[in-house]
Amino acid sequence: MKQNRHMPFSELGSMKVAGIYALFSALWILLSDQILYIFVKDPDLMTRIQMGKGWAFILISALIIYILLRKEIRKHLRTADALRESEEKYRLLFNSANDAVFVHCLSDSKDAFNGMFNRFLEFNDIACQKYGYLRNDLLKLTPTDLLAPGMKTRVQKHVDTLLDNKRHIFETMHQSSEGRVFPVEISAFLFDY
Repeated sequence: MKQNRHMPFSELGSMKVAGIYALFSALWILLSDQILYIFVKDPDLMTRIQMGKGWAFILISALIIYILLRKEIRKHLRTADALRESEEKYRLLFNSANDAVFVHCLSDSKDAFNGMFNRFLEFNDIACQKYGYLRNDLLKLTPTDLLAPGMKTRVQKHVDTLLDNKRHIFETMHQSSEGRVFPVEISAFLFDY
């Protein structure tokens, strides 16, 4: 069954299990009673068979629900494993880059230096090494915090180009945690995170 774009996976699985259970229950009630009335004429025997039929229904429906749920859970676990594997590959690729890589969100402000850039969400190990920050310290910073003195006004036009084109490459100067100023090439692009 393909996953519906508007309905979560677990909801689809639940609906599938409930639908199969409802179909099985309706068929059981309709068909088993019809078969019983055809073959059994004695009321006492029919009562005993009805009781056994009820217990059989409980056991068989419990088994069907167990099998369907186990199948849905296994499917969900396979999906979770595939996602975990994909995330591990992404993490390996992200941390294997020779360049510093930063991820951060933008606010609705159009001014790069008055609240547009939010704190870093993610960055690779090289970023910590090149800029001399511990991971926890770098998480408290924004992209503008890394700019060397005097660079903020020069960078605003590049930010405007990035917002217009969704990607932009430019050069500027950054500053490490120790105050060392060095040239950088920024290759930025916007994406949903």
